[in-house]
Amino acid sequence: MRRRRTHWKNLMTTSIPLKRCSSIAAFLEHDVGLEKLSRAHFPGNRFNVITRNISESLNSMMLDEREYPVAAIFNSIVHRFGEIFRKRYTEVNNSRKPFIPILMDNISKGDKLYVNNINESTDEFTMLDCGSSAKVNLSRQSCSCRRYDLVKLTCAHGIVALRLKNGDEYRTTICN
Repeated sequence: MRRRRTHWKNLMTTSIPLKRCSSIAAFLEHDVGLEKLSRAHFPGNRFNVITRNISESLNSMMLDEREYPVAAIFNSIVHRFGEIFRKRYTEVNNSRKPFIPILMDNISKGDKLYVNNINESTDEFTMLDCGSSAKVNLSRQSCSCRRYDLVKLTCAHGIVALRLKNGDEYRTTICN
């Protein structure tokens, strides 16, 4: 709370328009609050949020440990990251779904496409579906629908081309 008051004191001394209208400054200080005025104010834990600076993330994660010796800080960092990765591993390991839902939709859409390999030796394929067509180049990782290029997830056309090239291993299991 003390830090908040000093921030407002600095704001009041440097801001000429707010000095002239003290009722507005009082309203902003007491009723609106710093949370709504400042973009940098974030009361939660900033770890696991993408920030501009990696040291900002580590500082928010290690508030208490900053006073320790350097060796203890490194041990604490190793311990924290180990906990995070173990937790994520158990979440993935306990999951029964082999693909994320977007890729499962792409696989089911790909079952309805007619696929033709343009040249037997290349990675270029043509897909036909109810009047529309698409061309996939697996070596360039591109598709004429542009979803493969923009989203960086394999579209239905790309999955069908991979299935035709490599067999049915792209059906239900996670590829190693």
